[in-house]
Amino acid sequence: MKTRLLLAALALALIAGVAWRLDTRDAGGDKKKRSDRVLAVRTAVVEVRDFPRALDLPATLEAARQVELVPQVSGVLLRARAQEGQYVQAGQVLFELDARPALARASQTEAALAGAEAEMAEARKKLERLQPLVEPGYISRQELDDARLALEAARARAETARAERAAARLDADYATLRAPIAGRLGRVTVQPGQLIQAGAAPLATILAPGAMLARASV
Repeated sequence: MKTRLLLAALALALIAGVAWRLDTRDAGGDKKKRSDRVLAVRTAVVEVRDFPRALDLPATLEAARQVELVPQVSGVLLRARAQEGQYVQAGQVLFELDARPALARASQTEAALAGAEAEMAEARKKLERLQPLVEPGYISRQELDDARLALEAARARAETARAERAAARLDADYATLRAPIAGRLGRVTVQPGQLIQAGAAPLATILAPGAMLARASV
């Protein structure tokens, strides 16, 4: 029984040895065949280049320089002297608001200024008459001080009237809207007869010719 087992083990060992030998020979042959092959390799010179990067994105174009016409005073729009798409020159009249309220205030302040200047002249004359009467004692020091205060009050009223007159004239000038730059007039948002509020939405936009801006979301 032991003899049979020993013979069987020897046979298996012999078979394993032969198989290993054959496998080693095949592997060597394949390695030799692979070593005989020639691989083609492409080469290139290493250098620094600018690599352009292009992106296709939806965008909107608009003028690089554009000015919105925002009213500085309130009033009824009387006339629009330019149309959408029209090319306008710098200083050209585009819109006219009703300037009569501002002109009326200017007239009122003119009258107030004239009255204040008359009071100031009368107060100055009175002060000049009273000054020599203080030293002899014909009048008190209080009367002289009151005359000075009256002159200062009249002068203050005159200055206030001048400031109000300047503001009224400025509002009358603001009632005429002119083109600050040359360019093409964009969409006009108002019509004659419409009440315009100061500082509200722009009446129109002027697009200057030249450079354009492209706005896109990346």
